[in-house]
Amino acid sequence: MARSRPEGTFDVIVVGARCAGASLAYHLAGAGLAVAVLDAARLPSAQRTSTHLIQPPGMDELDALGVAAVVRRLSPALREARLSFDGYEACLAYGPGRAAHCLRRETLDRLLQDAAVSAGADLRPQSRVVDVVHAADGRVCGVEVQRPGGVHERLHAKLVVGADGRHSTIAKLVGAEEYLGYDGPRACYWAYWRRPPTWNQNQLANLYRADDAYVVFPTDGDLLLIASTPPLARARAWRADHTTAYLDSIRSCESIRRHIGDERPVSEVRGMLKTRYYFRTSAGPGWALIGDAGHHKDFFAGLGISDALRDAHQLSRAILDSEQPDLQCWWRRRDVQRMPMFHWAAELGRPEPVDALRRLTATRLAAAPELRARFGGIFDGRLSPYEFIPDGRAARWVAGALLHGDPRPLVPLLGAARRRARATRDQRRSTRALLRAERAAHCAC
Repeated sequence: MARSRPEGTFDVIVVGARCAGASLAYHLAGAGLAVAVLDAARLPSAQRTSTHLIQPPGMDELDALGVAAVVRRLSPALREARLSFDGYEACLAYGPGRAAHCLRRETLDRLLQDAAVSAGADLRPQSRVVDVVHAADGRVCGVEVQRPGGVHERLHAKLVVGADGRHSTIAKLVGAEEYLGYDGPRACYWAYWRRPPTWNQNQLANLYRADDAYVVFPTDGDLLLIASTPPLARARAWRADHTTAYLDSIRSCESIRRHIGDERPVSEVRGMLKTRYYFRTSAGPGWALIGDAGHHKDFFAGLGISDALRDAHQLSRAILDSEQPDLQCWWRRRDVQRMPMFHWAAELGRPEPVDALRRLTATRLAAAPELRARFGGIFDGRLSPYEFIPDGRAARWVAGALLHGDPRPLVPLLGAARRRARATRDQRRSTRALLRAERAAHCAC
């Protein structure tokens, strides 16, 4: 028999009903908790600032949520990624039975919201959180909500979870601090195109040309998502007419132009001029943050949705493991898991012109199938991105270039080594913070 509880009282209130929030609600409600999911928007609605790639580990999470079969039916399986650096190319496969998918957000979000409701969650659209409620001991114990028509209500819960994106209201209200933050060095503008028969529907592409970069994903509805990501300094001039600037940009890339010719996109051109990448304090007394609310990395890694789904699943386990969960360990463990990819994504998004090291790397990868086969392990978490090319291999490539009279790859190799050292330092700090949290949790027990 279900427990009776006062009206407006829940075990968990989740703010945000997209990938992170809806999937968390599914896991918790399916385990018998009373869960309210609030979203400020009228649902269903599109997510206008997402290019919606779901990497293979994200598909694993969708399997656990019971919606992956629909995603696979609606969108093509992207089994490999084509990297191009000034025309020097290498195709990297995810591995046997592994594929990414790209499903537009209105459809994906609706699947997840329906799954959460079917599991027993109380989905409340058009419910904008305007404040959090504190208990006498300072813990967050609920939220103040504004609904259409100026209606206000107060909802209570043991835990409030912010799954409300980069501009998280919950993060602001609880004073979640940012760390390792930086402003994105590239803008991103994209549109949908009819997928030409010449484009391999099982391949996504990251194309770098001078200091420009482009991303192409086959998606559902026989469409291509084509994005141009100019350096921010140049993109600011696009504001006067971003559609024309976008079209000129992608048509200047021969790898794209030969497929689309003089065609026009079938959607409006959308874009983000200002981005910020960061970690935030993601757990405190009575509250937690998941998805982009707690951590946002450069979009070049294509991991936003997959990370949101993994955050939700891991947080649900932490909540369900204890009557009074200490979420500090969950937060710190997330940082340890995400830190290498955070730095690697920043590496992929650098706005500098393609350097000799990247061209050399693409050339060597094209001739090294045993290295290309390691690619999927990066996303599956079996391999640090910094272990993709084993220690010393890149150095030997550069040494070979030097012996043949080409010193150009040496300087970027040294720069990459310095950036890797910073990534290693931050990883060690995250690991130490996790160990302190685990000791504190053990002492509390």
